[in-house]
Formats: sequence, structure tokens, C-alpha cells
Amino acid sequence: MPAYAYRTSPAYGAYEVAMMKHTLELEAEVGVKLGGVVTWAFTFPGTPYFAGYRTLATNGIALPILGAFELLGRLGGARLPLASSGARPLDDILANGVRAEPDVDGMAARDGDVVRVLVWNYHDAIVTAAATPVHLAVTVPASFGRSARVSHLRVDASHGDAYTVWRSQGMPASPSPEELAALQQAMHPAPLGPDQIVAVAPDGAVSVDFDLPRFGVSLVTIQPAVDAGDGGSVD
Repeated sequence: MPAYAYRTSPAYGAYEVAMMKHTLELEAEVGVKLGGVVTWAFTFPGTPYFAGYRTLATNGIALPILGAFELLGRLGGARLPLASSGARPLDDILANGVRAEPDVDGMAARDGDVVRVLVWNYHDAIVTAAATPVHLAVTVPASFGRSARVSHLRVDASHGDAYTVWRSQGMPASPSPEELAALQQAMHPAPLGPDQIVAVAPDGAVSVDFDLPRFGVSLVTIQPAVDAGDGGSVD
């Protein structure tokens, strides 16, 4: 189903994560209390791999949207303020969608001594586009000391995307045990690289720079390289 092909791609997950933040913005703007959010998804037993239906997984292989939800679900604790120069204003999105510049935005939370920042790059048009350079400046408490540990998980066409791997296998209707193992390994959010120990600047900021592909979703986790105290904010 070509019209539903976006459901097998990272675009679906980036859309859902972005809309989650905009839903919270609407909650605050309208003055209502959001009691919960559900995902409209179904099971289709006996259907082929990656059939394009409204599912989160096919034959036990998670689609990229499920990886995006996994990253979103790791934002535990208290929400932190976050400002992004690449974010699209809510009123503009409601009136025009995301059809001009992409929506490069994020959410952040602090859980104990751990700060997590979720960043996405979303656009309504599913076309090839250059990656967006992202610079995070995260203010950490003084108790972090001089250094912090940074880890980075990603869902995009090269990370946490079993569908792309399946296509590279020739789209087998019945994957071999080796092919199935590769799909199972590829379906989870993947580290962008090894953990890094980075310096905390004199002003208390930790800087993280990376390129975020169109429809990519990144979870950056920052924690003390040693013991930590409290506080934290994101610019």
C-alpha cells in the first residue's frame, strides 16, 4: 500500500513524538487536563512483514514508531523547560502543518541525577533532505563536578529501523533464521556511538553536538561522571 508506506518508516515515529509535545501545548493553551493518550493501532494476524497497516509491529518485528515510543517512554521524572530555535510555533502548525521549515524540537526531563533530552526532526513531506545540525546546551547542577557522562540513542533510517534492513535483505516473505535475527537486532533504538565523558563548562553547561536526519529521533542522556546533586535545565 504505497499510500501507507510512511507507517513503516521513521517518519511515523517522528510525527507521533512531535505531536505529543504539541498536544501538551494545546492542553496548556486551552486550559484542560489531559488524562491520557492512546495509540490507534491494530493487529492483523497472518499478514506479511511490513504490510503497511496501522500496526506497531509485524510478525514480532517492531516498526520504527515503536522505537520512537520507547525513547519517549524513557522521559521519566520531572519535565524540564526546553527552548529550540528550530521549533515550529504551535499556531503555525495548526494553521499550515509542517510544510515549510521542519519542526526540530524536543522535550526534556530530570529523573534523580539523570537528565534526558528527546529531540526530533519532523516534516510533513516524506522526501530526502539534508540532516540538521543540533547543538544542545544543557545546564547541570554544580554537584555534577567538572565532567558528565553522555549517552545517545537514535531511531532513524540507519538506527532502530528493521524495515530498512528487511529491504536490504530483498524483502523476504519468510526470512531465514539468520535474516530474522538481523531484523530482531535492528528493531531497537541504537546507540549513535559509545558513551562519552564531556567537560562541564564554567557556567555549568554541558554541550552536545550532532547531526539529526530528517525524521530522526534522538534521546540524549546526561548524568554525572561521578555522584550528582539536584537541579538542571535545558536551553
